[in-house]
Amino acid sequence: MKKIIFLLLTVATLLVGCTTQTAHHETIERAKQLMNEHPDSALALLDSLQPYQGAFSKSMRMDFMMQRLNAQNKCDTIFRSDSIAKILVDYYAHHGTSNQRMLANYLAGRVYYDMGELPYALQFYQDAAEAADTTRADCDLSPSMPSMGKWHNFSMHNSSPMTR
Repeated sequence: MKKIIFLLLTVATLLVGCTTQTAHHETIERAKQLMNEHPDSALALLDSLQPYQGAFSKSMRMDFMMQRLNAQNKCDTIFRSDSIAKILVDYYAHHGTSNQRMLANYLAGRVYYDMGELPYALQFYQDAAEAADTTRADCDLSPSMPSMGKWHNFSMHNSSPMTR
C-alpha cells in the first residue's frame, strides 16, 4: 500500500512539474511573439519567470536568458556587463539553430557596443552575419541589419582615405 501511495505521489509531482514547465515555455513563446511590437510587455512577461528559472532545463534557461537580453536590447537598455552575453555565445556556439547563434552573437555585439568595446562589438556583429543561414526560410536578419548598417556608415566616415 505504501508503495502505491509513493508511486501516485511521484506521478502527481512529475505531472505538476511538466505542466509548470509547459506553462513557462508557453510564456517564453508568448514573449517572443510580443518582442518586436511590444518589447516592454515581453520583458515584463520574462521578468515574471525569473523566480522559476532555476527549475528550467538548460536549453529552456538559455532561451529564457536570450529572450530577456533581446527584450532589454529592444527596450534600449544600456548594457554594463557582458556576463549573460558570454554565456549565450558559448552555449549557442554548440547548440541551437543558426538563427539562435546569430541572435546570441548580435546581442553580444550590442552589449560590447554599449560597453565601449567597439572592436569586440564589430567582431560579434561579423560573427552574427556569418552565423546566418540565409538559405533557410526561417532566417531572420532583422535584428542585426540596423547595427550592421550603422557599422558600415561609421567605418566609411571614420576611415582614412588610404584605407577606403
